[in-house]
Amino acid sequence: MTDKEKIELIIQDKRLNNTEFCNEVCISPGTLSHIRSGRTEPTLNILRSISQAFPDINRSWLFYGEGPMYVNQGSP
Repeated sequence: MTDKEKIELIIQDKRLNNTEFCNEVCISPGTLSHIRSGRTEPTLNILRSISQAFPDINRSWLFYGEGPMYVNQGSP
């Protein structure tokens, strides 16, 4: 799963609109638009901001694609 796909999944799973997600993560709507369109990849700082904004998201999943999406979620 790509970083773009992970961000899409977080937005969908948390039922956020673009503005709400941008406010939580402290990024501009333009930055999110570029990521979602595939124009740019999220930077390490953006992934860190996502991790800080959503502490229930498993960092191993977010950064490396390993394990479940949520910290307290069991393996399937």
